[in-house]
Amino acid sequence: MKKNLLAIIILCLSFGFTSGQGIYVTLSLANLNPNCGIMGISSSYITLPDSLESGSIDFQMVGALNVYSALIPTSAEAVSIGVCVAQDPACGGTYACTELIVYANTSNVVLLDFSLSADNDGDGYMVENDCDDTMASVNPGAQEICNDFTDNNCNGAMDEGCNSNTDNDNDGFPFNIDCDDLNAGVYPGAEEICGDSIDNNCNIVIDENCNGGLIDADMDGFDSTTDCNDNDSTINPYMPELCGDMADNNCNGAVDEEGCIGNPYDCSPDITLLTDSTSFNIEPGTVWIINNVPIVGVYSYVWDFGDGNTSTSPFPSNYYETDGTYTVCLTMMGNGCTGTTCLTFTVTPNGGFIPGGMPMTGFSLNVIPASPTNITESNSTAIFEAYPCPFNEALNLNIQSSIAGNASISCYDMTGALITNERIAVSNQPNIHTIQTDSWSSGAYTVVVTVPSGTSRRVVIK
Repeated sequence: MKKNLLAIIILCLSFGFTSGQGIYVTLSLANLNPNCGIMGISSSYITLPDSLESGSIDFQMVGALNVYSALIPTSAEAVSIGVCVAQDPACGGTYACTELIVYANTSNVVLLDFSLSADNDGDGYMVENDCDDTMASVNPGAQEICNDFTDNNCNGAMDEGCNSNTDNDNDGFPFNIDCDDLNAGVYPGAEEICGDSIDNNCNIVIDENCNGGLIDADMDGFDSTTDCNDNDSTINPYMPELCGDMADNNCNGAVDEEGCIGNPYDCSPDITLLTDSTSFNIEPGTVWIINNVPIVGVYSYVWDFGDGNTSTSPFPSNYYETDGTYTVCLTMMGNGCTGTTCLTFTVTPNGGFIPGGMPMTGFSLNVIPASPTNITESNSTAIFEAYPCPFNEALNLNIQSSIAGNASISCYDMTGALITNERIAVSNQPNIHTIQTDSWSSGAYTVVVTVPSGTSRRVVIK
């Protein structure tokens, strides 16, 4: 009688699996560490093609080692399932995951081979499916975070679906006015926390009103009661007195007093070689050198181009008849001092340029200013960022001014010619402005931004 009852039960189960009452799945785990167990199995399903049913899958161990089975309770003919298995923490807590379609009235076997998969950041996605397997917050199932310049959900796009109302940290301030929209404790109007080196209230000043209510505007460690110039971090009671700069560097009430040190004028030339790997020269066979001329002082210049030619211009040009190795030296003289700086590069017969990749025999060298000589950078309390660098079709500018008003944006090419000039309104919040640059030639450009609180400039590469 017991045998007959057992046969009836088996017959009923078999009839249930083959009559559309569920889909049977076997899960097999291979190459597990024999010294470690399974921490957990997470799995879910959704019916195909209508997606009308979904739910979790309850896998139970069967007689064989590392083999589990489950019955998906559905009348559908096919479902899409996702399975993730986590090993014991003693094995590093690694995961193995897979997604597949299983069918009714079919032998469905899911195999997870731990020797072929790795989940380095423990987010449940294997390295082959995770676009960044070093960050648990970046994976195909993650939520896109606005304004962090990261493809959080691995769909090949950044910041998609974002708008002016997106609030990543749920602090009530959207990302376009929140200076850190990934930190709920940072937003306009938040209480400033002393000593954390964070601009908690988004007013571009860190730790203001700390130290018993005293302000250190230039963040040099001296508040306004002891700092004779709290807008210049190079002037405070611990600074040495410099000769000839007409400033009270050490805040002792005297200017250029006896015992002052050094010469405030810099006679060491600041020249930079732009190879084709960094400047992407507009013209083949042209080498560019940037001469960052000092703002303070009057100087004379002597260039030795290494081929017998010389020049006394601050921004000369020279044509080399043959390839080879050349050392270019600039000697700068004035204000009682003299300094020399040299650069060496090689143009090879096969068109190679060291460093870089400059073609042809015979080439030109052009010396250019880092920015137009009539524009100087002032001590600005503005924040100015330019990205990406190098840029391609567009250049993004983040401009924040401690004083609200209009900003002027000017862009110059390597010769100092004005490429574009625009005006926008700015405030002490992030002001993101995009310049379309797809028509610009490759090369180095200077971006000059003038806000009510000062002037800043950046050299960017296309």
